[in-house]
Parts: sequence; C-alpha cells; structure tokens
Amino acid sequence: MFCNNCGKPQEKDNLFCASCGKALEQQDDANKEVGADKKAKSEKSSITLVSFGCIVGAVIGVFLLLNLGGVFNDPAADVIAALENDEYLEALLLVAELPDNAIESLQNKLSGRIETLFEEFFRENIEYSIAIMELNTIERMNFHELLPELNNVRGRINNINLSRISFHIAEELFSRGDYLGALEEYRHVILDDPNFYIAQERINNVIYAYRAQVLNKIVGIHYEDIIRTLHNELRILENDPEFMQILTITEQSYVIATITEANSLLAQNKFSEAIEEINNALLFVPNDERLTSKIAEVSTTFVAVTISEADYLLSQRKFDDATAIIHNALGIVPNNEQLRSKIDVINARRPVSITELTSISGRSGRFVPSNRTRDNYQNVHVNVITFPNIIGGTFHTLLDGRYTRLRGTLFVRDGETNHLVHMITAFELDGRILEAHAMGKTCRPISIDIDLSGGNEFRIITESSNRSWAFPIHFADFRLYP
Repeated sequence: MFCNNCGKPQEKDNLFCASCGKALEQQDDANKEVGADKKAKSEKSSITLVSFGCIVGAVIGVFLLLNLGGVFNDPAADVIAALENDEYLEALLLVAELPDNAIESLQNKLSGRIETLFEEFFRENIEYSIAIMELNTIERMNFHELLPELNNVRGRINNINLSRISFHIAEELFSRGDYLGALEEYRHVILDDPNFYIAQERINNVIYAYRAQVLNKIVGIHYEDIIRTLHNELRILENDPEFMQILTITEQSYVIATITEANSLLAQNKFSEAIEEINNALLFVPNDERLTSKIAEVSTTFVAVTISEADYLLSQRKFDDATAIIHNALGIVPNNEQLRSKIDVINARRPVSITELTSISGRSGRFVPSNRTRDNYQNVHVNVITFPNIIGGTFHTLLDGRYTRLRGTLFVRDGETNHLVHMITAFELDGRILEAHAMGKTCRPISIDIDLSGGNEFRIITESSNRSWAFPIHFADFRLYP
C-alpha cells in the first residue's frame, strides 16, 4: 500500500503515513473508487471487442460457405467413393454433374486411383474383372491426359492375369506328369507376376523330371531313334548339358558302327548297300568328316566298277543292259559326271534297227514287225521284220558316216511250203553288191555281218528268182552299228 500524498510505501496496518502524517484510510477509499471506475471501463471495452469479433466471424463464415463450399462437400471425393463401391454408373453420373472447379481435383484423384487399382490387383485383393471394369469406367470419363497411364496399367494387369492363368495351368499339368506342357506354361510366367520365382523353381523341377523320363525312353532303341529323340528334346530343353553329352556319345558310336557295316558290305561287293548305309547315317549326323570321307571313297570305287561292267556289256553288244546298270548307278550316286558321260558313250555306240532309218519301196511299202518267230529249223528269233508276201522290196538309207556295220540274221519262217521259188536278198553299198543270198524252203538261217565303213548309200534288195509271187524272207534283229 502507498501514501496518496507522498507516494511512500506503507505498512498494511498503518492509519497514517509515516512520512507526511496524512490519514491513509481516506486514501484507500479513494483508491477503491478509482479502481472500480477503471474496472467498469475495462468490462465495457471487453464487451465491445467480443461483439466485434462475432460480427467478423459471421462474415468470414458466410464467405466460406458461398465461395469454398467444396471444402466441406467434395464432388471429386464422391466420384472416387462410388468407384471404390463398384457403383460405376453412379460415378459416371457424378462426373457429368461435376462443377468446373472440381475437375482438376478429380483428375488428380483418378490418377492415384489407377495406381491403387494396380497395387490391389497385384496383391490379389481384387479380381481381374473388377479391375478392368473400373479402368474402363475411368476411361469413359474422357480425361485424355489419363489415357497413357490407363493403357499402361491395363496392359500390365492383362499381362499379369495371363501369367497367373499360365501358372495355374502349369501346376495342374505338372501334377498330372505332363512335363512338356507344364514347362511351356511355366515359361509364360512373367517377372511382374508374384508367382514368377516359384515358376522358375518349378521349371528346374520339371526339367529334372522330364530328363529322367526321356532317358528311360531311349534305353535299348536304335541309334537313329536316340539321335532323333535327343534332337527333338533339345528344341525344348535348349542346350541341356546332359542331353548334349549323350547326343555326342551316341553320334560317335553311330558313325563307328556305320563305317564298320559299310566295310562289311564292301567286302561282299555290295556297293549300293554300303552307300545307302552311309547316306542314311549322314541324315542323322550331317557333315561328319569320317562319313563324308567314306562316302567319297565308296562312291569312287562303285563308279569305277559300274563303268567296267558297262564296258564289258558293250563289248558283248548288250547296249540296253549297259544302259540299265549306268542308270541304276545314277540312282545311287546322282549327278556323277563319269556316269553321265558313259551314257553318252553308250548312246553313241548303240545300234539302231533298220526300221528306224529306212525308206522302203515295194508293193507293201512297209515292214511288218513280229516279236517272236520260228525259223524252218525251229529256232526262235526276236525283233523280226519282213516284206510281206511280195515279189520284192528295197530298204534304202544314207549312212552319212554315222554307221559302219550291219548285223542280223536272215531266215525262212517255219511252215513255208513254196519250194519251187527262191528269194534273193542282196546287200548293196554305193551301187556295189557286197553279199547276195538265194534262200529256199530248206535253207538254214544266215548270219549277216557286213562292214559298211566308208560307204554312204546302203540298200537291201529282195526279189523272187522268177519275178513272181514268193514266200517272204525274215530279218531278225537287223541293226546298224555306229
């Protein structure tokens, strides 16, 4: 407490100021009056401030309600809520009524929703059909800025879904022992799929089981079947080290067995069988140096032997037989130049029937062919021709240096009865008679071998001895030789 007169501090129980002697009680009453007056004024000021604050708050509230109503009622949030509740039609209707000031907010929320959809599908919290349906609904809202994100997420979801299907199919096939089918399906499981690492482990299990299955299958079968099987399996188990090792060993054993068998056949002069054996092996072990070397060696020997046989047949004038063995050899050793050249040599030396080169004069004007005819001594002749029942006829040809010899047999057919008349057959070269033969019923067959070297115009002339009707003379196997 202080003295109102001098301002000195006073004891609480003093009635008078110790400094100036002024009475302190009156001063206290005065202080109380002054204090009461100050308090009244202060309370009045407080009431005024509170009233002003309420008015300001009301104004601000009205402003917020009129201009920022979305803070308290968010249309974008309503759209997201509808999507989360699978109410897709409701979501589209809400977007149609969306105020302009909420579009950007909704677009941002939808972007987040798209990412959430992927995460939920990845964790298998929602079904594939639900995820795709919601993505399609968002696409129908026509936010073009979201299309890249939509397509990316939709593609990833589709890929994971296919991967999951493959995984489940693979599991089923594996349980049934269909290792190939399971392996194919496990390989379709992608890295984005949570089952990816399980699938990789399963692949190792499948390969192990399938390998054992294949190895059991090839026990005791032929080399060709083993090689064929292993090549097929290596298309599935690419570069499998165990299969590769078995294949290499099998191929080596097969080559050795093939060469051994070929040598055995060659010892029996069975060249074509030996070549066939090696060619067959080359289908399974192509480009093996031992086989390619052996086939070249055997083919060379085979060609030499074949040509030697053909030359012998040519010396016997067996042209058709020589041609046949050369053609047979070409079927075994195709495109061999030595054999093809030999065909040309044979053709150049091959004789031709006189019927192929003739111009004929006579009443019949033609030769009459016959495959088999008996002569009057019961010998059978083939490739027979004749001038039928005529007084005479003439065979004529120009040699032009192409042919140097004529060979054949003249004979009287069995059963001819006209013995009064003889048929004369003359062989003429450039107007000079080389040979002439008069033949009757009792004549034996006559072998003809005439040198035509250096000649140009050649004729065979037949006529009866009395220029009247007579039996025909037959020509067996008459040929002109180069």
